[in-house]
Amino acid sequence: MAAIKRKPLGTGRQCGCPRVIYTFTDANCPYCRQMWQDVRPWVEAGEVQLRHIMVGILAPDSPGKAAAILGATIQRDTACP
Repeated sequence: MAAIKRKPLGTGRQCGCPRVIYTFTDANCPYCRQMWQDVRPWVEAGEVQLRHIMVGILAPDSPGKAAAILGATIQRDTACP
């Protein structure tokens, strides 16, 4: 079986951020959602980039949601201006 190589889903500018945070994220996790909302000001200020490692463990539909997020063609906030 061939390995799939994929970059983590990024939030924030990929160049110039002084800090990068890797987070395991389940689309059904209320704590993940709250953390994302809490760090938005840092991301928008260019202080932090979040890199989401999508997992699907909390609910039966979590794997499908993770696959849909990773398969999205539009990944907002990932490129430098």
